[in-house]
Amino acid sequence: MTEFAGFSPEAFRAFSRFMERMPREFARVSANVLNTHAFGTRKLAIRNIHKKMEVRAPTFVKGRVKVGMAKPVALNSQFSEVGSMADRDRFSGWVEQELGKRSQETHYGTVGARKGGQWSQKMLPRFRLKPGNKFTSPDEFEGNSRRSRIRNMIRKLSKQKRRQPFKIEGHPKIDDGIYVFGDGTAPDRDLNMVQDLKRTRQPKRIKWLSTAHDEYVRRTNIVLVWERATKRLLKNRRFS
Repeated sequence: MTEFAGFSPEAFRAFSRFMERMPREFARVSANVLNTHAFGTRKLAIRNIHKKMEVRAPTFVKGRVKVGMAKPVALNSQFSEVGSMADRDRFSGWVEQELGKRSQETHYGTVGARKGGQWSQKMLPRFRLKPGNKFTSPDEFEGNSRRSRIRNMIRKLSKQKRRQPFKIEGHPKIDDGIYVFGDGTAPDRDLNMVQDLKRTRQPKRIKWLSTAHDEYVRRTNIVLVWERATKRLLKNRRFS
């Protein structure tokens, strides 16, 4: 019976088989490091959104900021990703804030549409642009021009002490939108806009994702992350 560098032949063969598996095992380590990076960035991104934006539903934020995990495939094919999931109809995924882009929406609710006139509150259902909500239109009133029909609508609804929202479009001096009456007495009651129509917004730029990534890189000892991932591999994989 012979020995080789302190190993028995059986131990040496087991070590050899382990080394043959190392490229595949190393791919697991690499994927683990990438995923640790992605989840660390996600945590900071969620913190940035809560800190710098109005958040009414914390669980919504967690559900929209997602991680695409790296898989233990060939190293040049590995990647992990973190970002937001958009809703085609109602939510862009905070893209405008991150990139400083103008919103593509053709309408948006104003603060007057929210409960108590507070941005932190939800929009009142009767002010939403949805099929079930019908808004009085100038087309329902008489007049020789668009402007005169709008004027007649406002006068008539004001005298009725109308509380339901109505639509104004095409007036040269009044912005297109959905309105309700505010303070004052007929026929000079204030008009309060609750939906701004045909006007896009330029949201304040808040780089919630890129700054999260940069902060994670700055704060994290990447060598230590690699060491921990490698130790977990060696602990769970024995020579056999």
